Amino acid sequence: TPWTIDYLSPPDGAVLEVGGMGFMDDGDMVVSTRRGQVWRIENPESDNPKDAIFTLICEGLHEGLGLAILNNEIYVMQRSEVSKLLDLDGDQIIDEVQTITQDFGMSGNYHEFGFGLPVDREGNMYFSLNVGFWNPHWWHGKSRAPYRGWVLRLSPDGNVTPIAGGLRSPAGMGLLEDGTLLVTDNQGDWMAV
Repeated sequence: TPWTIDYLSPPDGAVLEVGGMGFMDDGDMVVSTRRGQVWRIENPESDNPKDAIFTLICEGLHEGLGLAILNNEIYVMQRSEVSKLLDLDGDQIIDEVQTITQDFGMSGNYHEFGFGLPVDREGNMYFSLNVGFWNPHWWHGKSRAPYRGWVLRLSPDGNVTPIAGGLRSPAGMGLLEDGTLLVTDNQGDWMAV
């Protein structure tokens, strides 16, 4: 099957830097951005990319580098938490950001990004956490907070379970049809001499 590339035209002046995306039941695309925004896009698969309509539905988040749609509800992986975005009045604009979990550490280091959120058949979400970079060698990642450098599983009842550690910047995640979780790590700390 050949692949095609579609280019959507975001609103003038918008810098999206998409970190996560998913689709609502009605076919609308939802994207989260590194800049803390969430956009809903009507007609994302239109033959004419200019027919895609972008609506900013949430802003002020802390680097939304992961997103999942589960039961037509929007979840975002922020640097400091997994959040559920709530539209309380049905106007498709987010009225409340609900914390689902913060059961992992964060020191505030600039490199402590969070990624995810693939969802398995049981409704578990998976997310990964970068280590921070510290002196004296900025490229030596260290976990000065719990679970930095880990992949974690968030169960539907809100329990967080660490499942893999020893990572540096596990920025890519995906699930195979058989439930196998794939994780890609950014380069390690090894430096050629």
